[in-house]
Amino acid sequence: MKMKKKVLALLLCMSMATGALAGCKGSTGGNSDLQTSASGGTSEQSEKNTGTAESAGDGKENAAAKDSITIAIATDPGSMYPYDQLQGIGRGLWTPVYESLYEYSPETMTPQPVLVDSYELSDDGLELTLHLKKGVLFHNGEEMKANDVIYSFNCIKNCNWKTNIGDIDFDNIKASDDYTVVIPYNTAQGPLLWQLCNLYVLNEKHMKEVGDERTFNTIGTGPFKWGEYSVGSEYKLERFDDYREPAKIREIVMRIIPDSSVQMIELETGGIDMACSVSNADIKKVQDDPNSPFTVTMGSYIGTYCINMNGSIDPYSRKALKEAVAYAIDKDTINEVVFSGQGVPSTNIYGIGVPVHEPKSGEELYNYDLEKAKAKLAEAGFPDGVTLELYIRNSTMYTQTGELLVNMLGQAGITLNINTVDAATQSNMMVAGESAMNLQLLYTNGDPYIMLSGYKGSDYDPFGIGSGPEAEQLRKLVNEALVIQDEEARIDAYRKAMDVAYANLWTIPIMDIADIAVHRKEQKGYWISGPVYHYEDIYFE
Repeated sequence: MKMKKKVLALLLCMSMATGALAGCKGSTGGNSDLQTSASGGTSEQSEKNTGTAESAGDGKENAAAKDSITIAIATDPGSMYPYDQLQGIGRGLWTPVYESLYEYSPETMTPQPVLVDSYELSDDGLELTLHLKKGVLFHNGEEMKANDVIYSFNCIKNCNWKTNIGDIDFDNIKASDDYTVVIPYNTAQGPLLWQLCNLYVLNEKHMKEVGDERTFNTIGTGPFKWGEYSVGSEYKLERFDDYREPAKIREIVMRIIPDSSVQMIELETGGIDMACSVSNADIKKVQDDPNSPFTVTMGSYIGTYCINMNGSIDPYSRKALKEAVAYAIDKDTINEVVFSGQGVPSTNIYGIGVPVHEPKSGEELYNYDLEKAKAKLAEAGFPDGVTLELYIRNSTMYTQTGELLVNMLGQAGITLNINTVDAATQSNMMVAGESAMNLQLLYTNGDPYIMLSGYKGSDYDPFGIGSGPEAEQLRKLVNEALVIQDEEARIDAYRKAMDVAYANLWTIPIMDIADIAVHRKEQKGYWISGPVYHYEDIYFE
């Protein structure tokens, strides 16, 4: 580590609690009364779930009788409608409620069917025929049919996550019968089945009935349905007893607790059974203590904690300024202070858990170098310094990192103003090009098409790469990669695109991180695959 020990000591003092990992990021809590969801329940304030209030010292005798679980997440996505937050912060809440056509397998993150029995792909790769499972029920009791799938394609077409589903000719999707959907493509898609992991099927009739009130009035086909909820505070998920294989637990209570230290206190005192965003220091304590009543479930290192600077807004678009920011960031210190050494300092724009990952080294790698940062700042036209606005989310990991970045960039001559917003606001501002510099967490999976899709077109430019020859080169490489059918050839193409994105710092990667949850040892069944959190299979021994 190049930063002096006395500076590290100062930064450690600034950061009283270490940052939470990413499964679900923070939002301030609210105190509104519990409401009624589309799935039923009452509008009265509900009682706390006595079945989950168990002290840390209680034994398995109590846990064996448990048929409900209380889980803490840091971020309220602010919506039950999956296409409002089709990313980790949304899936951190609603994964048990909705089902996608395919899902990422737990072992390899490759697609496996959920609502599809079989498929055929035309020889030219331009027409996909899906044969749907029969007998799949929505939470209102209606059977899933082809019209519901087509309606759901139109939902993703009209949301901010359209590029995640591929280059589909949406206007010509058709049903040949109640259980067969024919999907035409404008161009062949290499990661076609991976893309279908983003298509969550909604009930057309119900959605048209609720219209603009869909935010908290949506139903799916998953093993749990929405119960009572209090926005910013708590959501109850009730078992759907007509599901194909009913869940082992009766109820999931999702509590919104942005502060990682509070999550750990709640876990130790029995207020919750599982914490998705405790500090890395607390995670390490659990891992190092063989007598702890808790254990850790960990995902793959597929998260990239990074900064994006909008290439269409001056001065953030200046490459030398982005280089100054990159060289001013001491990743080792952030790893030690925020992640208790459990992160992996980034060496490319993808995390090391992504099979396509290829680390940069030597002069290609933007590592901490304060003198280079100062020189690049002067090259950017700011020899006397500059003030930048950074947008972050309001949870422990982000605020901790924000404090460190203010100090680090300040030493290079960059004054950093921190703007704290909720996750939904940040996403909307990025898509609208209203926030020029963002600290965020990007996920991918076994195939990195999701991250690359953000670089795909000028009409949808969440990373703000803007225009110019380098931007057009990246877009060309991405679009070429996405249509390659052969996986090895597609990986080579991905790496070429990744090289251009990294060299131009359209993403300034800081840390590769994995989602980690801490829970009682007698809790079983929880699994993470890609940016998807499978609470629905949890049970207690």
